[in-house]
Amino acid sequence: MNENKEIGITEKVDASNLTLVGGAIALSAYVWDLSFNYGAFGVIFLGHLIAVWLFSLSILFITVLAKKQVLPGGKLLGYLMLALPTIWLIFRVMDDSLTTGQLTDYILHLASILSIVISLPYLLYLFFYFTNPDLFKLKRKLIAGLVVFVLLIGSVGYTLGHHNYLIMSCENFEVSGQDTPKNCLCEEN
Repeated sequence: MNENKEIGITEKVDASNLTLVGGAIALSAYVWDLSFNYGAFGVIFLGHLIAVWLFSLSILFITVLAKKQVLPGGKLLGYLMLALPTIWLIFRVMDDSLTTGQLTDYILHLASILSIVISLPYLLYLFFYFTNPDLFKLKRKLIAGLVVFVLLIGSVGYTLGHHNYLIMSCENFEVSGQDTPKNCLCEEN
């Protein structure tokens, strides 16, 4: 008689699977929120950008206070990449929203976008370097699968956010404390 063996909690689980699942959960939760809101409202909320700035500033302060090399790779390049989100914030403060259309406005806007976009891959690398370093020991095929999974989550999040009227009503946004997107479905009482 064949008995099905149940996997007990005490049995060893493949560490690479746990690493992969941890990475998938961390990335997909953030990407879902970011992409759904971008799809629904057409903007990336300031809170997401401030979180990137705060993370980079925290790592920058920790590495300066540690007084030893804790950043992977070159120290100077690491400091530069960590400083870029702060440069973004300074450019945002300098950018006068009342005067649009001037050349300096376009230059500041472009520089602020570039500073965030350039630093994001390094910040993402640092996030996993410090929180889940085993991720870098995975096979390239698994890492590629993780990237595809997160991109799929982002695509679905954006699509559902953009077409939120198919699955949600304006009341769902209001109850959660959010503003209502222009295309939400208003329910008749």
